[in-house]
Amino acid sequence: DNSVLSNSYASVIAGGVGNQLGPNADYGYIGGGQGNLVGEGAMWSAVVGGQNNTVQSNAWHSVIGGGYGNVVGEGVHYGFA
Repeated sequence: DNSVLSNSYASVIAGGVGNQLGPNADYGYIGGGQGNLVGEGAMWSAVVGGQNNTVQSNAWHSVIGGGYGNVVGEGVHYGFA
């Protein structure tokens, strides 16, 4: 199952399985795939698809386009992987 946790205003998981948008990840997006995470407070960030990709906590305005095992580090702003 996918999950959007508390206080993630206007956030969306479009499909896939085992994806999670952390708490306070406002305007977060996960397009699909498996096991992807947008962490707590990672506002305006997205994982478009792929598997086991992570935008870590408080990484604002960051994007992972797809692939496997990519990471945008904690607190990074405007990160891309």
